[in-house]
Amino acid sequence: MIQNYASTIQINSTKAEPRSKQKIEAEVEKFRKNCKITSLKGKAVDILKVLDLASEIYGFEYQVVEDYELSYNVYAETDLIHKKIDIKESVYSRAAEGSTRDRFTIAHEIGHVIMHTDKIIVCRGEEIKKYEYPEWQADHFAAELLVPVSHIGDLSVDEITNKYKVSKKVAQIRKSRANSLKNPAQSC
Repeated sequence: MIQNYASTIQINSTKAEPRSKQKIEAEVEKFRKNCKITSLKGKAVDILKVLDLASEIYGFEYQVVEDYELSYNVYAETDLIHKKIDIKESVYSRAAEGSTRDRFTIAHEIGHVIMHTDKIIVCRGEEIKKYEYPEWQADHFAAELLVPVSHIGDLSVDEITNKYKVSKKVAQIRKSRANSLKNPAQSC
């Protein structure tokens, strides 16, 4: 689930190569081209098909595991060293049925394996900038994969939610991003 992150995070965490929203959006565009994702404007991405294609093209594994194999509040997780994603069976099944949260979870994990398998640094007590935080980056990757900002145009939040099969919160954030690109003076 996409979250609002503070501009700096001070926790025992991991730190990734700094990436701006623009850089992540460019990485998603490259990813879409490499996977030959030619979704039409206003249509939801088949995230399970993308998962299959990406695992073949980018050489990572994924497996659907029994729910009890991952912690209660963990829906999926990526082993960055072995380039492997474990997805709870319930999450995979609900994503196949169109669940917005579960579609986002899988897109988020794809983001980790695409962006973070080369270099992640463990930080203890160090301030991490939002744009260095792997979770923020994977959230932005997932949001851009599911709802390309270039496709939003004048769509309303409800139209984005319905056409792209994302949550209202994701749709609001994407709409805000599209508006900030139209009106750069209002961008933070």
